Amino acid sequence: MSQPDGPGPSLEKEGGTPYPYYPSLAVFIFSMNAEELEKADEKHAEETGYTSKYFTNQRQQGIKNDTPQNKEETAGNRVLEDNALLDVTEKFDAQLEETRQFFKELASYVDELDIPDWKKYAVKLLLFRKYVNNGATFDIKEGAFSPIELGGNYALYQGEKFRFDDFGNYNYGVAALAFGITLHDAMMGAGINQLKPGRGTPDWKNPRGFFDNRRDTHMIIRGYNHVF
Repeated sequence: MSQPDGPGPSLEKEGGTPYPYYPSLAVFIFSMNAEELEKADEKHAEETGYTSKYFTNQRQQGIKNDTPQNKEETAGNRVLEDNALLDVTEKFDAQLEETRQFFKELASYVDELDIPDWKKYAVKLLLFRKYVNNGATFDIKEGAFSPIELGGNYALYQGEKFRFDDFGNYNYGVAALAFGITLHDAMMGAGINQLKPGRGTPDWKNPRGFFDNRRDTHMIIRGYNHVF
């Protein structure tokens, strides 16, 4: 396969499908603060005619008031009498499917832009950062799967005990694959976020996960490899 035009080499995603990988772009975009992100979105609009608001408006079926539709849904949840943990299997499966569909459709819009492949990947990194960052639309650990919604810090998924942030990291992995973000870049983004002041405690023994918490890295990988 020929190399895409752009400033960096190609990296093959696990599973054999090649995606363009540009270290400078990924590091830059995942390191941006909210103000820088907004400026980049405006600059992108000037160059392509599309802003992230355009992509959001194109997917209104899956988003209402900037939150996932199933955020308020609790159907299918049940409290297990033996340990009082909420079983959120049905709810989380629905969330994963919605996440996958949203990012697959968003990817199709980006892929149709008449710009070089490396710019398409840059746009994807920009939008991915926008939608999965702390407090963003798909940061479900602060929404539908927060401790308040779960009734505590833990819940059950397919019989396994998940911590509330496990749901968020697993969903993050699903989003990355659906959007065409390499696992390497997805883990790097999470690691960079962990290294920011006030965001967490870096795990210096986890270089593979870019010093993110090892449990977080594990859940991101599991989500990336989720079988629907």
